[in-house]
Amino acid sequence: MLDQVTGGKLNVRVIQVHGNHVNIRSKPTTDSKSLIKMNDGDDLFFLDETIFDADGYLWGKVLAGDQVGWIRKDLVRSKKKK
Repeated sequence: MLDQVTGGKLNVRVIQVHGNHVNIRSKPTTDSKSLIKMNDGDDLFFLDETIFDADGYLWGKVLAGDQVGWIRKDLVRSKKKK
């Protein structure tokens, strides 16, 4: 799935959700449809694309399971090393 989404051309890295019941959205806005809810510590693939919305929030494009969507960057963190 990851290769299909990125075409092998993006700098992809693993990040984690910071918070519970965090929405992955269809567009980079809180008004858009929620595709999936994630919880604290869940892993996501950050697809190296960001955009600011009209309210000034920075959003990142992610792959969560088989869903490609957007998450506010203040709701993620670097993956903790074990």
